[in-house]
Amino acid sequence: MPSPEKLAAFVEAARASGLLPPADMEAFAKAAAEPGADAETLIKDLVRRGLLTSYQARKLWKGQGADLFLSQYILLDKLGEGGMGEVFRARHQRLDRDVALKVMRRERLANPEAVKRFRREIKAAARLAHENVVLAYDADQAGDVHFFAMEFVEGTTLDNRVNDKGPLPVGEACEYVRQIAMGLQHAHEAGLIHRDVKPSNMLLSKDGIVKISDLGLVLVDDPETPESLGKITKEGLTVGTPDFLAPEQARNPRKADIRADIYALGCTFYYLLIGDFPYPGGTPTEKMFKHAREPFPEVTRADVPDEVRAVIAKMTAKRPEQRYQIPAEVALELEPHARKPSQLTPPPLPGVAPEEPLTEDSLPTQRRERDTDSRFRLSESATRRKVRRKGCLGVALVIGVVGLGVVIGLAS
Repeated sequence: MPSPEKLAAFVEAARASGLLPPADMEAFAKAAAEPGADAETLIKDLVRRGLLTSYQARKLWKGQGADLFLSQYILLDKLGEGGMGEVFRARHQRLDRDVALKVMRRERLANPEAVKRFRREIKAAARLAHENVVLAYDADQAGDVHFFAMEFVEGTTLDNRVNDKGPLPVGEACEYVRQIAMGLQHAHEAGLIHRDVKPSNMLLSKDGIVKISDLGLVLVDDPETPESLGKITKEGLTVGTPDFLAPEQARNPRKADIRADIYALGCTFYYLLIGDFPYPGGTPTEKMFKHAREPFPEVTRADVPDEVRAVIAKMTAKRPEQRYQIPAEVALELEPHARKPSQLTPPPLPGVAPEEPLTEDSLPTQRRERDTDSRFRLSESATRRKVRRKGCLGVALVIGVVGLGVVIGLAS
């Protein structure tokens, strides 16, 4: 059992943070001062009543209350992290609005290219305003901390939805791909190429709206764009996730155009229907070789209409000129087959009280760790457990974040 001194230190940390309303703070301090006060019970009660989140309670318990504040934002939960940064659910103190807050790691500040990539992602996100793209709200710097705030999507990611429920019903998969295509069309019209389209970068809200996230690998396809913004990759560097990588993007990521995103969306479509990657197993190099040389696998489900099979086949043609040329064409083809689910079950909300005994590490954050740097270190899709297969009929995401999760990948 935690010592009375440890509980007293928590009380002072909570008081210093100002997170608790004055009346609740005083009531908590009085209860904590009682002989035999149980720290675990008292702190669980704060979380249960919504006065603190589990993440905040954990930080206060460790004496790290100052880390909960970043400029005008209060951190509520940690949604994910990668090689470049961390993503938090946070609340704007004046606007009382929850956001997904991406914070660049301090240790990466010594790398000028890393800072440039971070700023490029912010600029790219600021160019987009569409229902099917995560919105950018704010960007700032507090001391040596670089961060930017994005729309917080309450829901999950498409890969998590498949992991949890198995392959999706045909109409539901068509609807999600249709929405993603509309978001990509908007990005295309703004002169942006995503270059990392995959299920884990697609956030599904509890209202059934899919939003494209993670613009860390975006390429600006605009002749009027300054060279410094357009060239975000180095020669010889493969950018993207091998399980969803178009052949031409694997050869030269700086030459990829919107048709590479259409190919990756076709691979995503396949994943939603089958529950596995087009070319499972093997090394990243082997996967890229198969994408370039081997026929794209057939969708084996009997309930998939021939018209939908034809759409997937055209999206994943090996040669870009044989695919749909813009995402809007994909959306138009899928519209007759798209069916929005009548009810989606969102994941548990952050702030659930912990059940284990109170120790230094016993106040958990609802956290999904993910390496979101999709430059060619083995991507999360190449290392995570294989999705379990389920029956295809009648079986039904992110967004994470935060993950985020909503979680964001960066590349140079």
